[in-house]
Amino acid sequence: MHGPRSTRVRGLLLSLVLSVLAVGVGSALAAIPNPGDGRYYGCMVKATGAVRLINFPKVGGCPKGQRLIDWGRTGPQGQAGAEGPAGAEGQAGAAGAQGAQGPQGPAGPAGITKMTLTRVTTEPAKLIPPNDFTNTTVDCPAGKVVGGGFNAATDVTVFFSYAADADTWWVSGRNPSNQNRVLQAYAICMTTEPSTVIATASKSKVAKRRGK
Repeated sequence: MHGPRSTRVRGLLLSLVLSVLAVGVGSALAAIPNPGDGRYYGCMVKATGAVRLINFPKVGGCPKGQRLIDWGRTGPQGQAGAEGPAGAEGQAGAAGAQGAQGPQGPAGPAGITKMTLTRVTTEPAKLIPPNDFTNTTVDCPAGKVVGGGFNAATDVTVFFSYAADADTWWVSGRNPSNQNRVLQAYAICMTTEPSTVIATASKSKVAKRRGK
């Protein structure tokens, strides 16, 4: 059993420890934690366990019977936590200012020019003497020949009627009668000039041959 004297001794020791702690903390608050490493330093009385905070390393260690201690060391970085749930969608922002006009793009390919079918004829008709042969042509002055034909009496025999080249229609015929006959060639032209309706046969393209 402990007597009244032992109880009073323990109470005096506890009061002493609390007084030492209060003085130590009050005198060291302005200098801790250590700005060099961010840790706290103190001197612990080995006999009682009382701690006094000190400004280390400015204070040159602890007195005899006390041990230097520290705490507040930075531990290793922990692992990243799990990703949290997605937050609610925010409100739409205000419309931004209109951007500058971009450069003009390259010109597109040219469209197809509107074409017109035009009938082109020789003027005047080609005269075929009795029992004679003749050739006659007609040119498309502003386009390409796409067809053609001829005008002649029923007794005139036409041997050929076709496109001689890209812009010329050619007709060849014979007059078997004993009277003069005429042979007139015409062409159907694809042209961009609808006003062109008549073309005179080129002399360089009219050939004549007699008999066989």
